[in-house]
Amino acid sequence: MRHQIVFVLLAVNFFHFGKAFALPATKGPILEKSRRRQHVINQPVQLSMSASFSADGSNIMLSEDDAVKKRVVVATTLAGTAAVTGLFLNHHIISQAVLTALRAYEGSLVKNPLRTKVMTGATLAAFGDYLAQMKEMKETNREYNVPRALSFAAFDSCYRMFQHAAIPFIVMLGQGHAFHSLLSSIPFVTMSESSLAFTAAMERTFMYQFALIPFFYYPIFFTFTGLMQGLNLQETFQRAKKSFLPCWTRNLIFWIPTQMIMFGLINENWQIPFVCVMGILWSMILSVVAGKAS
Repeated sequence: MRHQIVFVLLAVNFFHFGKAFALPATKGPILEKSRRRQHVINQPVQLSMSASFSADGSNIMLSEDDAVKKRVVVATTLAGTAAVTGLFLNHHIISQAVLTALRAYEGSLVKNPLRTKVMTGATLAAFGDYLAQMKEMKETNREYNVPRALSFAAFDSCYRMFQHAAIPFIVMLGQGHAFHSLLSSIPFVTMSESSLAFTAAMERTFMYQFALIPFFYYPIFFTFTGLMQGLNLQETFQRAKKSFLPCWTRNLIFWIPTQMIMFGLINENWQIPFVCVMGILWSMILSVVAGKAS
């Protein structure tokens, strides 16, 4: 069936391709003949003939520009459909390549989990900061700030080491029983045993966002990135004082639903890589809000 679809696509394209290139080759003599007739046919009749050609839907009176435009359109269509056809034929190869890459990455997570998570976090954090800086450069015509990018990559590397140890500890503490009992005590709310996984995700997210983030994540972030960008301790403190509340507010809006998904649905080995991928967006937000040393 797949080969039949490909054959039909190619047949349709070659038909239109041949039609577009054959038409201009045959209309030249006809145009020349109609020009010679202009010497013997008066203007009203000529206009009538032109109208009749248009009414018949013939392309004889097309200009050379129209023919060239038609060639370009058909050639572009042919190239696009050929590309789609190629992808259709090779989708199996592409999917196999993606699966192979994912299996290799999963194998690296098993053999070298800490190194893989640190490298993933640093790379994606620098990429997120790069996207944020590109946006700022377009608006302000500033140059790319290399120390700022390095500070994000270095901070994320160190934080992933801490996170590698912290997440299993949070998972061990947050089994869902406290939130399950709290919600069950609310009138007209019934919590079954099957909802324990949901309350466990709530507990872990709560501990992460209201304990780990304000008391560990942001002090390390502002200290590390401030010193790497050349600020002294007083300037670093003033920067943290100014940016902490806007950063934490955005942190809660972005990370509470993200970590609910992470703790509730994502396998533990893939939790930090999942956070790193989502961290591209977060690095952009953090870079815009608190990335500048000034």
